[in-house]
Amino acid sequence: MKCPRCQQENPTDARFCEDCGASLALICPTCRIEMTPGKRFCGSCGSPADTSAAKAGREIFERLGTLIEPDTVRAELAELPAA
Repeated sequence: MKCPRCQQENPTDARFCEDCGASLALICPTCRIEMTPGKRFCGSCGSPADTSAAKAGREIFERLGTLIEPDTVRAELAELPAA
């Protein structure tokens, strides 16, 4: 899996980049929950894994996570209407 921050290739089971420490998690565009890498549907809500939207969600989540606590970010994202 390629890191969205530094573009370093990482093992497919890695949750964080081995070079820069960025999160490699894909975020479901519908329910905003972390998705299992390589799966075609979200295990939480059943939505299709739209990788472009999930990558965008991951980038937003990562940027917000550098400013405030990750649990706060998750709670805020959960309040957003579904896309």
